[in-house]
Amino acid sequence: SPLSSRTLSMSGQDGLAPGDVIVGVNGESVMSVPDINMLLRNVAGESVRLEVVRFNSTSKLQEARKLKARLLESKGEDATESVFALPEPLIVVPLDSEGNSNLWYTAWEWKTRETARHLAADAGFTLGYIHLRDMAGAPPEE
Repeated sequence: SPLSSRTLSMSGQDGLAPGDVIVGVNGESVMSVPDINMLLRNVAGESVRLEVVRFNSTSKLQEARKLKARLLESKGEDATESVFALPEPLIVVPLDSEGNSNLWYTAWEWKTRETARHLAADAGFTLGYIHLRDMAGAPPEE
């Protein structure tokens, strides 16, 4: 996924995980529009700032906030707001429709290859799997 930790780790960010909630896009609340896609229109290929509240996952920022909370608590100060339900920024670049189609196709291709391998292994043999990505693309050269 383009928003996974594996993908975003190259930029030093933690990706989305199940339970994370996107609450804002480029400073605008997702509650201000009927559909989050409205905030993502016409921004393919551009940097977009998502505000994410992490309920079930942890990130470097969340770990730093927890450390700060422990320090505040050790001084006898209230630290509740420094850790819980505070959004953190996540900078992403949305895909255009072609990039999205490529991503879905690549996922299908990977799943089909893995299914073929498992079926062959279950049947007791090995196989070579070749997938030709585009059989109907450009017209033949003369």
